[in-house]
Amino acid sequence: MGRNGKARECGCNAVIKFINEKEDIMKNLTGKKWGEISEILQQRLLVTTNCIDGRTGNRAVDGECIVDFEGCVFSIAGEIVDSEIVIDPNSEFYNPGE
Repeated sequence: MGRNGKARECGCNAVIKFINEKEDIMKNLTGKKWGEISEILQQRLLVTTNCIDGRTGNRAVDGECIVDFEGCVFSIAGEIVDSEIVIDPNSEFYNPGE
């Protein structure tokens, strides 16, 4: 807290703002297509992925997969080609818990 008793922007308020923005992004992506989001957001999301084989539930290493994003409530269909995650621009985000 600052001398006047208010939280500084770089402290709690900044953390709360970041959490709220992340929650808004998560809510707003469900139902959107991969090609509808910015390339910057695509790159940020791809940093924290787990690719799952939808048939076995094991980690996918090649071919079609479910792309889960760590810390997020949504997934998207994709595939692994030459060790790269490829997501069709028309693939839609969905909440696997719904």
